[in-house]
Amino acid sequence: MPLPPTNIQLTQKNSTSASISWNASEGIDIYYKIVTTSTQTSNYSSTSITLNSLLPSTLYKVSIYAGVNNPIGGNETYETAGI
Repeated sequence: MPLPPTNIQLTQKNSTSASISWNASEGIDIYYKIVTTSTQTSNYSSTSITLNSLLPSTLYKVSIYAGVNNPIGGNETYETAGI
């Protein structure tokens, strides 16, 4: 299993969007699942994301999970998390 993403940073924000970046986990075919209080994205291979359509003055929790994708089309396995 991969290690959790590190150096998670808010790189840009305004009243309706926020950009987050992180350092990649070590390993081959690492994918990320991003879970927020308003949405969920999985099988995401980039090390940054922009969350749009956020509500002003609202607190959002973001969890970033690193995992290994099953290349045969089975379920992804996400074991570690960085918050």
